Amino acid sequence: MDAIEAPKYHGVIGDIIRVHATDDFQVIKVTITITGADGVVIEEGDAIDGRPARINQWEYKAVATNPTLKGTKIMAVAYDRPGNKGMAEIVL
Repeated sequence: MDAIEAPKYHGVIGDIIRVHATDDFQVIKVTITITGADGVVIEEGDAIDGRPARINQWEYKAVATNPTLKGTKIMAVAYDRPGNKGMAEIVL
C-alpha cells in the first residue's frame, strides 16, 4: 500500500478518496473503512480500480455523511492475487 489521499473528503456523500496501491502480484481489490473518532464505523466498501487511465490508483466515493471530521480514521486494505493484504490508514 503506497498512500491514501483524502484532501477532497469533507464528510459529504460523493466525496472522493484515492488510494495508490502496488504489488508484485497485482492488486485485485481495495476496501475502504471510515470510522469516527469514537471508533464507530461510518461507512465501508470497495474502491474502484482506476485503470486504464490511472494505473495503481483506486477511487472510493463516500456514501454516508460524516459531520465530525476531526479524528476520523480512513483505512485502506489492498489485496493481491495470492490473497496477501497490505493496509494503510490516515487520521484527519
